[in-house]
Amino acid sequence: MIKFADYTMIEQLKKIWKECFHDEDSYIDFFFREFFNEKTTLVYMLDGIPVSMLTLMPAKLHEKAGIRKVYYIYAVATLPEAQGKGYSSKLLNYANEITKDSTFLQPATRELKNFYERNGYSEAIVRRTSTLNLEQLRVEEEQMVKAATIPLEGKEFSIRELSEKDSALYKKIRDKQLSDVGYIEWEEAVLAFAMKENTFTGGKTLLVDDSYVVMVREYEGVLHIREHTLPRNMIISFTRQLLVDSNIQECSIHLNQFDNLQADESQLIMSRFPVEKGKGYFSLAFE
Repeated sequence: MIKFADYTMIEQLKKIWKECFHDEDSYIDFFFREFFNEKTTLVYMLDGIPVSMLTLMPAKLHEKAGIRKVYYIYAVATLPEAQGKGYSSKLLNYANEITKDSTFLQPATRELKNFYERNGYSEAIVRRTSTLNLEQLRVEEEQMVKAATIPLEGKEFSIRELSEKDSALYKKIRDKQLSDVGYIEWEEAVLAFAMKENTFTGGKTLLVDDSYVVMVREYEGVLHIREHTLPRNMIISFTRQLLVDSNIQECSIHLNQFDNLQADESQLIMSRFPVEKGKGYFSLAFE
């Protein structure tokens, strides 16, 4: 039996999450406290107990013909003892039935990619990442100075930290600067959660020069720029300033669809709806 979860199921859902993803209890508690509601999580019930789950995050896909309401599928999980019986596939099929094939997701492994292909998903958007160290950023910056794409004197950026209370501002800037055909637009409530989740895990959301937003988080000695709206003639200098100020030697930049930096890593987004190959931008997958 498939149904939407309710608050009486939270402890069992936390158990499923823990056994499948092995996250810290503090993070699991955070997610269910800050994001869970009775309209977002589907469960497969066995003998009156949830054994499989997935979460739906609402979004909008910008297409040439207009806006399509879509849903990001997150945290697909089945108790180990209930795996191999098709419960996750049944949840996926039900999710697509009620959303009219308007779901998308990010497979974590090749095995999961194959699983989702068997469930009707195909390649949609590629998330691109560029990893650079401090010396490489310095060389890039020097080349841009020579090409006169940044001021010869360099620049000090004005930076202010944002909180989830600034989610409307974050959304306004994000939608204005990243919107294009294939752009995934998050609802403000999802962005507010993303900002809160980034803070909870040690990150910061920054307003730069009162005009751009950047979401950063340090992890294992690397500064991860999870999303940014800076133009290329600013992102290099800004990232270098961040590294110098924080005494970190390496950064990983999640590129937006307008960046032309060389990508050295990619992550695949799959969907049940068509997206023109090579087009589109998706971010904030809560990896």
